[in-house]
Amino acid sequence: AAARALADEVEAEALEVVHPIPGGGDLAIEPTRALTAIDIDLGERKGQDAKRVTRQANLAALGLAARLLRLKGIGGIVIVDLVGRGHDGNALMAAARAAFGPDNPGVAIGPVGRFGTMELSLPRRVTPLAELLCREDGQLSDRTLALRLIRRLEAEAAAQGGARLEARCAPGVEQAARSLAAQLAAKIGARFAITADPATPRERLEVSAR
Repeated sequence: AAARALADEVEAEALEVVHPIPGGGDLAIEPTRALTAIDIDLGERKGQDAKRVTRQANLAALGLAARLLRLKGIGGIVIVDLVGRGHDGNALMAAARAAFGPDNPGVAIGPVGRFGTMELSLPRRVTPLAELLCREDGQLSDRTLALRLIRRLEAEAAAQGGARLEARCAPGVEQAARSLAAQLAAKIGARFAITADPATPRERLEVSAR
């Protein structure tokens, strides 16, 4: 159950654009054709001790950005738009080196520029997760939805004891789930049915016990 929940959580985080920064604020990660832009935002949190708050946010954001870029499988040129002004360039460089150290060899980190941005170059070693999970139009692929449906069926089977389960989904998702359903049946038995419903929106996955 924990593994299934973690898979759903990681998948959702990998596809999210805006992520909360520990301690407050958020960062947005937006890949373009040429580079990946990371924007750090504190909203209304600056208050009276703005310099200390912005420094902490920038340092925390670099660590979070490194983890998320690894999770998302993103490499290439990355531009980080830091929050605030008058940055401590040495502290930020040290934080960036520590945060992106696990991605070496192949990491290059530029100094903080006059406009408050930091430029990095990261190695491209894997296919970005969004490309694996989504179609070209950015929508989740049938296989990704089918995997999500199978995880949901497995979770319900564990929660519902010996109940027979009924799943309803779009036809493309049902077709993608066929090969996965055989593996699930080997684990929980043939106590479920997956029905294709043309009227069901692609991302709606319904599972009920009978």
